[in-house]
Amino acid sequence: MCSQATRFPTLLSPIELGSVTVRNRIVSSGHATRLADDRKAGVRFRAYHRARAVGGVGLIITEASFLTMDDSYSSAQLVCGDDSIIPDFVLLADELHAEGATVFGQLLHLGLEHASGPDGTRAAAWGPSEGSGERYHTAGRPMTKAAIAQTVADFAAGAARMKEGKLDGVEIAASHGYLIAQFLSPEINQRADEY
Repeated sequence: MCSQATRFPTLLSPIELGSVTVRNRIVSSGHATRLADDRKAGVRFRAYHRARAVGGVGLIITEASFLTMDDSYSSAQLVCGDDSIIPDFVLLADELHAEGATVFGQLLHLGLEHASGPDGTRAAAWGPSEGSGERYHTAGRPMTKAAIAQTVADFAAGAARMKEGKLDGVEIAASHGYLIAQFLSPEINQRADEY
């Protein structure tokens, strides 16, 4: 029987990701905790991720931070839409760094995949083209070029807030049929322009 060290000889060795050194190759990937407090990385959110850092995880990717309040459908989700999130990111980064972990934030736009809000209503859904999302089947409207430019600016502003909040990197959520995936899908994206 071979040991884990033999089967995975580099698992516990550091790895370089761009300019960041991660202490090992164990990753806590981005996943919903619904532990945000009023859309910020509060005490429960930080304690959850700190427990993983204490346990030896090298890279922690937080759950998705929505770009604006309009995208978010619960106060238990992070929103990166203004500078009020920065102080809690600083606390999160300081706590995880003290335990030796690296922390990346994740940015998300739902596009056509809006779910119902707490009162059962849905925000207006925007996507690459007219149609509906694959999961919630929310009818959507095509994004104008101005709306696309604003969304790009929102992603950049969210990343800048994560950087100012001392997070080590940013992951763009392009999975699960959300906005980026919608633009990449020839079945959903029926645009005839450069997008």
